Amino acid sequence: MDEANHLEPERRRGSRLVMQVPLSIRGKTRDGRVLSEHTLTEVIGAQGAMIRTSQLLQMGSDLEVTNRLSEQTLRFRVVWAGENQKEGQWEIGIEAAGMPEGFWGVLLPAGSNP
Repeated sequence: MDEANHLEPERRRGSRLVMQVPLSIRGKTRDGRVLSEHTLTEVIGAQGAMIRTSQLLQMGSDLEVTNRLSEQTLRFRVVWAGENQKEGQWEIGIEAAGMPEGFWGVLLPAGSNP
C-alpha cells in the first residue's frame, strides 16, 4: 500500500455524515490534466469530504469546489486517494482550511474525535 495516498485513521477529525451534496469541481489529475466535472459528496465532515471523480486527482493539489445548491465556492486540497476505482469512479478525500460552518448545507454534530 502506498502510504502517501492515505490518511492514517488517527488524522481524521470530528464527526462524519453520509450525505450526497451536488458539487462542481475543478482540479488537476494525477497526470497533470485539468479535470472539471459534476460529482457528489459521499461523506461530509467539518473539514472536508469524500467525493468520487472520473479521474484520479493529484495528491496535495488544490481543488476548486462549488456547492451546486448554495453556489458557494471554496478551495480544497486533495489529501487522500483510493487505490482502486469503484464503479468507474475514484474515491478522493478533500480538506479545506477554514471551511465556513454550514458549507455543506447542514450543521454537523460535534465529534468526539480531536
